[in-house]
Order: sequence, then structure tokens, then C-alpha cells
Amino acid sequence: MSDLVARKEEIALSVVDDEAIEILQNRLEEGKDSKGGSFPEYADETIAIKRIEGGFISPSGNIAWKDTGQFYNSMFLNKLNGFIEIDSNDENYPEIAKRAPDVLDVSEDENLEIFENKREEMLEAFYKLLLNK
Repeated sequence: MSDLVARKEEIALSVVDDEAIEILQNRLEEGKDSKGGSFPEYADETIAIKRIEGGFISPSGNIAWKDTGQFYNSMFLNKLNGFIEIDSNDENYPEIAKRAPDVLDVSEDENLEIFENKREEMLEAFYKLLLNK
């Protein structure tokens, strides 16, 4: 049992996958930040260009950081000791991070959703550990 307690965090983190990125991207597509606020609205000129070129416009009209999709496609999970972060290797990420420092932060509600969605997988991993399988 003590092994289970010692490894609970490791097991919980082991089941997290790219679904966590999708949860974050869903919020970004709404033009919202991790604190529940909104990113700024696109300028009218930007919306006009996006309509002509077929770019992504969030339903709210707020910046969604999706534009070409390059930033979204560059997101990945970085599993560290005791936590997971979502990061990006997009060449434009440093500039995006200057404008929106918490753009890749996960809210508490999103964190709960990530682990709630993985509840069955976590339980299965715990059972395997308990049964030494």
C-alpha cells in the first residue's frame, strides 16, 4: 500500500495525454485566457483579412492564437517531476508569450477536467499496482 501512496502522483501523471492540449486549445479558440478573462478583440482590419484568406476567427471575435494553426500544431506535453506543462516549439511562441504570458497555462477547472477524463485509466493503473501486475 505504501508503494501506491508513494507512486500516486507518478501514476496520475502517466495517464495524461494530448487530450490535455485539446482542452487548452478549445478554450483558446473561444478567445479566453486561463484566468477566465478574454484576450483582446481582433482589429476590424484583421477580421476582414481573415475572412478573405479563410483564417480562423473565434466566435467571440477575440484573439485565439490559432491563425495559421502552426502554434496549435506545435504544442506538446512536457512531463516533469510532479507536474505537466504544455509547451510549444513554434518559432513565434516567444513573441506570443510576450503578448500573452499565460497563453499555455491550464486553469484549475481544465486541470480537473483533464484528470476527470482520465479517471478510469488512473484507477486501472492503481489496481495494477495493487495487484502487482
